[in-house]
Amino acid sequence: MTRFQLPRLIFIHDLDQGGADPWNVVDQVKSKLNHRCAAIQVPICIDDCYVGFVDLVKLKAYFFSSCGLFDLANKLKAYFFRSEIPDYDDAREVPKDMQAFVLKKRHELIEIVSEIDDKISEALHGGSQIPESYLDDAIRRATIARKFVPIIISDERYEGIEVFMEGVIRYLPSPIDVSNYALDQNRNGEKVELSGSIDAPFVAKAFVTWYRMYLKLTYLRIYQGVIKKGDFITNVNTGKKIEIPRLGKRREHDESEEVDKIKEVDEAHAGEIVFVFDAHLESGDTFTDGSVRYIMTSAADVPAYSVSKDCGEKFSNGVN
Repeated sequence: MTRFQLPRLIFIHDLDQGGADPWNVVDQVKSKLNHRCAAIQVPICIDDCYVGFVDLVKLKAYFFSSCGLFDLANKLKAYFFRSEIPDYDDAREVPKDMQAFVLKKRHELIEIVSEIDDKISEALHGGSQIPESYLDDAIRRATIARKFVPIIISDERYEGIEVFMEGVIRYLPSPIDVSNYALDQNRNGEKVELSGSIDAPFVAKAFVTWYRMYLKLTYLRIYQGVIKKGDFITNVNTGKKIEIPRLGKRREHDESEEVDKIKEVDEAHAGEIVFVFDAHLESGDTFTDGSVRYIMTSAADVPAYSVSKDCGEKFSNGVN
């Protein structure tokens, strides 16, 4: 993750396993991975059964409802088909027998975040209480800046997935929180920031190619501008102009790349990922409308391989 410069979360699960000790895992993360991190939840276990958690930011306890197979099927259906997701039970007060331990862990969380965030540091040294909103915002800022890693202690089953997804929404960046950069070939590779606007010159990058039945499908991520079916775009890496014969997106609620599951569209906008049918697009290349000569900067470097001439085509299809 350091190589790709991505914010991250740590998810500790399987708390129902015999002898599970999430705090030992937290200590190992700190010592072996050398991450500045802290748990943002304390699990609530009764007789080795994981029944809920205490949110250290909100200082509230949440208890899961019982989940049979029928309930689990409904929850999975809700997730994958994006219908209303059942909430876990309403927030309650922290159990009395856990209050001392919870306050200790919250203080540890605040101390670590205060080393990174000035607002929390000032409030901590001033002796004032840390409001929930202050701490939540500070964790998000530090996570996006890659200076802090929140640790979510939950379970990968049932409502535990909701806890993890809530952490993703609360602390990881949305597209507008991240800046994308390109290298302007007309200015000796000067680094420029892309606006992400649909009114800006079209800039996109191909990143995966699939062969499905008799078609070649290439994923194209659009960083700014608009692309329409029938447009001509320029491969900045080679200088070639390419016509876009067809565009497609996944059908709603369907993650398949099968041809009959792809919905054809007439245009796509900045921020979207589309399929391009039967066009000579190569993975890793940058494409524009010809008005600019930008090449996208990439966090990942493609390693070089030695390949014999007779297997070059198969290798190209494989890595693309």
